[in-house]
Amino acid sequence: MRKIKLLQVEDDETDSLLVLRQLKKEGFDVDHVRVKTRPDLESELDKGGWDIVISDYSMPGFSGLEALRVFKARNLDIPFILVSGTVGEDLAVSIMKEGADDYLMKSSLSRLGPAVTRELEEMQLRIEKKQAQLELIQAKFAAEESSRVKSSLLANMSHEFRTPMNGILGFTEILSSVITDESQKAMTGHILSSAQRLLRTLNSIMTFAQLDSGYVPNLVNVNLSDLIKNCVESIREPAAEKRITLKCSIEPSVFIYSDEHLLQTSILNILENAVKFTSEGEIVVDLKKSTIPSMHYIISIRDTGIGIPAEKQEMIFEEFRQASEGYNRPYEGSGLGLAITRKSAALLDCKLELESEVGRGSTFILKVPEEPVQPGAKQAIASGAEPRTAGTRSGGHEPYLLLVEDNDANIDLVKLYLQKGFKLDVAKDALTSIDLTGRNTYDAILMDINLGPGMDGGEAIEKIRQKPEYKSTPIIAVTGYTLQQEKEAILAKGANYYLAKPFNKKQLTGLLLEAL
Repeated sequence: MRKIKLLQVEDDETDSLLVLRQLKKEGFDVDHVRVKTRPDLESELDKGGWDIVISDYSMPGFSGLEALRVFKARNLDIPFILVSGTVGEDLAVSIMKEGADDYLMKSSLSRLGPAVTRELEEMQLRIEKKQAQLELIQAKFAAEESSRVKSSLLANMSHEFRTPMNGILGFTEILSSVITDESQKAMTGHILSSAQRLLRTLNSIMTFAQLDSGYVPNLVNVNLSDLIKNCVESIREPAAEKRITLKCSIEPSVFIYSDEHLLQTSILNILENAVKFTSEGEIVVDLKKSTIPSMHYIISIRDTGIGIPAEKQEMIFEEFRQASEGYNRPYEGSGLGLAITRKSAALLDCKLELESEVGRGSTFILKVPEEPVQPGAKQAIASGAEPRTAGTRSGGHEPYLLLVEDNDANIDLVKLYLQKGFKLDVAKDALTSIDLTGRNTYDAILMDINLGPGMDGGEAIEKIRQKPEYKSTPIIAVTGYTLQQEKEAILAKGANYYLAKPFNKKQLTGLLLEAL
């Protein structure tokens, strides 16, 4: 028998017994309480634990309609069935509109069992639906919280790695340029190459983590021709060290609407692999428009390297995998580069193809959709330029700069980078920077974002921008925060440019002179 807890609103004991007998006949084991007055009904409803309420309509001084209103005022999700011998059709319709789940005539109690069964089953379905909705909301909240924590962790990891790496790479670069002893020069070279390898690994991990966390492409107008040329320039030196010839055939002035960061990362990963796995010969880079009407540009990167066996040409696109694996693998790397390239290509609706033959080399083909530039859309974030010779401005004075930075190593490094051709003041916190901009007129400001306790660099930028004399002064955000959403948030605070740590002298002075 099915057990139910029944709250019965009934003044007549005989009618109450008829209802209970009918329910028992229908297979219910009834635990019930009978009430006759409004106060008793309110008291029992407030105790809770009921499965169903069955109420008479006509009682001395208390009607079934009043009972229904008392019941509805408590927002209980259990059935309310009215049973009476005096209710006409019009009144029954009215009671149903008030919120009763069903009504029965006492002369038709044979319908009571099926009505109770139906209402209890519908109540159970409502409970299960609400539970499912609650679980969905909780799962959504948990996923959002997990994503928030993961994003925060990625941001903090980026900052905590990049800030010290700036000092390591920067000072090693300076030492390497001034040391004359060959053995010491070799040691600084090893430090520099090791730090650069660590930075490449960090960049790969951070980019892969962003893509794995549901990265949303940041679409801007991109000069694809220049982007590819800059990528090629970045591998020119390591290619020259291996005596690899670089050849380029790049269609000029190709502009598209895409994600600059993902495109650049994808192309660089392929180019760096080409250098790594090629010991002699050439690397050929082409950019051309498709000759068939498929509306895309074709980026082709061909090398004369070791080539990839056919059975491993799919596996190399998996994360943390390489064609050569194990303790005796001949090539370094995290195995993330091509996995990142494939994920990036998919996000941008690009097609990534590979043609390779062992001993003859590989050709990677990236087919990029020909998305026309969008009028009024954001341009790619300025991130550096080839340096011009530092010197006096058109006004006849050296550029006067304010550096806002709390890290002593980075302060000393920037001072060394800018000791010729620039005049530099330093503020180690946001409040000092705001004070100095009130007492001096700077040509540009270099602003770190994480300045320790107190006001951060973004808030300082907003305060400085409120000063009329600094409405248009170039402000360069110099920071270890490199996630795309962080870049956008920093620029939205009022920065004109963004320079990620670690940076070198060429990048810093180039961007400064572009801004000035």
